[in-house]
Amino acid sequence: MNWLADQPADLAVWVANARGRLAEVHAAGESWPVTLGAGDQGPAATWLTSLASALIGTPKDEIVRGEGHGLGGKLLAQGLGLAEHLAVAMGIGGAAIVNNSLLSVSPVGPSGVAAVGSALAAAARRWPERIVAARGIVAPLDAVRGIAHDLGGVAFPNRVSYVFNMTGGKTPEKINAVRDAALLRKANLDVISHEEFTAGDLAAAHAQYSGVYITRHGGRNPRFTPAFIDAVHARGAARFWGLRKDGALAAFVALRDHGDFDSVPLIGYPIDADPKLGLYRQIFALALDVGAREKKVINFGAGAGHYKKLRGAVPAIEYVIIVPSRTTALGWALASLLSASQARLNQVVPQAIAAYGG
Repeated sequence: MNWLADQPADLAVWVANARGRLAEVHAAGESWPVTLGAGDQGPAATWLTSLASALIGTPKDEIVRGEGHGLGGKLLAQGLGLAEHLAVAMGIGGAAIVNNSLLSVSPVGPSGVAAVGSALAAAARRWPERIVAARGIVAPLDAVRGIAHDLGGVAFPNRVSYVFNMTGGKTPEKINAVRDAALLRKANLDVISHEEFTAGDLAAAHAQYSGVYITRHGGRNPRFTPAFIDAVHARGAARFWGLRKDGALAAFVALRDHGDFDSVPLIGYPIDADPKLGLYRQIFALALDVGAREKKVINFGAGAGHYKKLRGAVPAIEYVIIVPSRTTALGWALASLLSASQARLNQVVPQAIAAYGG
């Protein structure tokens, strides 16, 4: 579970825009990675390690970047900006985030909900002064709420991710998915597996990831360092697949096994490539092909929802559990606020996701 256990504690070694340190707890017979945020991490804090950035700042940035939302969108963005400052003041930015392997916050499926609840309880005992949280829980709401209630916390939807079920061994039959698969075949690029990635391929993968997620999509995405990409590959924390053209990496994708499903924590291609090449479509098709061969469920994460649904994805709500500290006045205030607003959050957040999300 915790491939980070014997690594340097300073998060900036691997994620340049993360402020805090790595730790771990032992629960349910496993070692669980925990990130301890450094309080107010600033406006460039990555959602990966800052709960304030994840729950409030990133949605605010997406609304600001989007066009056509009108006055309602502007007012919502302003409100979220104020809420982010309040959240940081109440300690949310410095939360202990459980099951955070620095790869998409390591999503948890239905079979892992009870275990992550044990990990949350262990973290709350170890760091009683901190807010404790777990994100990316893709499981029935009643189960998630039950865990949160037992811990004295709250649960509410965080975002929507998109899931492809290929346990039948077939890729989606949607016309767009079929066209993408045909494009991959016609391009006739060399497909390389995890073991075939060279040091040069990994350096190219780092540049391609950074281009897509940082240059194109925003500075709150994790700014992984080359050392991090190398470590993920060397430790097998995710399996890399790539496309080569004339000996150079043209695009890549990484898949991480979470038991109930695989996630897609890393993907990349040169953003200055000719759009007609359809490199994103090709690497997407390659990931689906791998999933079908291995009869897996693949959770492709949030964003580009329309694109993914056209290819057969089914939306899945991800939940967050927050357990406020009970050792400070601010902790008690946050607990009261979240408890009072939990029902409303379960109504408003899905509406906001539908209106402004991917």
